[in-house]
Amino acid sequence: MIDEVEHGLEPHRIIRLLGSLGAKDEDKPLQVFAATHSPVVVQELSGDQLFVIRLPHQDHEILPVGTSDEVQGTVRRYPEAFLAASIIVCEGASEVGLLRGIDQYRTLAGHESINAMGTALVNGGGIAPNYTNVPLPSKAWDIESQYSETPTWNPGRKWNPAS
Repeated sequence: MIDEVEHGLEPHRIIRLLGSLGAKDEDKPLQVFAATHSPVVVQELSGDQLFVIRLPHQDHEILPVGTSDEVQGTVRRYPEAFLAASIIVCEGASEVGLLRGIDQYRTLAGHESINAMGTALVNGGGIAPNYTNVPLPSKAWDIESQYSETPTWNPGRKWNPAS
């Protein structure tokens, strides 16, 4: 059992530690339980080695991430999404860039960045992505289902896609 497997390690040392624990071996020599807040750890492991733990109500849920190509691609491209408190799935790169620009403007105006508030931006690839089968540990689905109208932005308030 390892708590914060990345503690005190540079990214290349995290990768070597995971390798020494057998993470890349076909026949896994060990069973390891490790907690992490590192995108490097998430990115280096395969979907069958990752589990998301959530507390949606009173009891914890433990969900396997999965091994489909869609899931593996999401893990590789957006590991920070598995660690974020909330996620905004953008239609494409233009929308991600727009939100980053708005965020930069707000940050220069003295507001906290969306990254500092625990929000990850995910590029949906120019199509309406179906991330409902990917157990991301956040409220991405709330954003998708609650805000059917175009989000507006008020520079005097905290970041909220609906305000």
